Amino acid sequence: MKPEREIAFVTVARCYSLMEYDRMKVFLESHGITVFPDSEATASIVPWYTSAMGGIRVKVAAAQAENAAEMISALRAAQKPEKPPPEEARRGWTALFGALGVGLLAGLYGGLRDNSLMSGLQMALWLGIASFVIISIVLKPTPPA
Repeated sequence: MKPEREIAFVTVARCYSLMEYDRMKVFLESHGITVFPDSEATASIVPWYTSAMGGIRVKVAAAQAENAAEMISALRAAQKPEKPPPEEARRGWTALFGALGVGLLAGLYGGLRDNSLMSGLQMALWLGIASFVIISIVLKPTPPA
């Protein structure tokens, strides 16, 4: 027995996280476009498979596909993040490499002092973590005025 009316669905976008999918779904539904779930359940159970599945497909009725595609492109254009200022990016790299340098020097010192590679690696790990935290706090970017 055939249903009275068949609806054709069209994939208008792919999302690679549930948060992105939910945001897009709420946005489209708030504008009167019904979104039909496809692979949303799988992504919620095993989110690390989302990329392997090709993302979560955002499907709409074929009659609404053109309008939905325009709205999605407008939404994505409005959400493009700005690049961080070079000063803030440089501070992050400085903190990371400073911590790695401190950890490496501490590991070498610990390994030479105790003649034990394991104690040197443990010291490098702990001092690297501590120095990363301290350097990150010191180089914390200041908010714009």
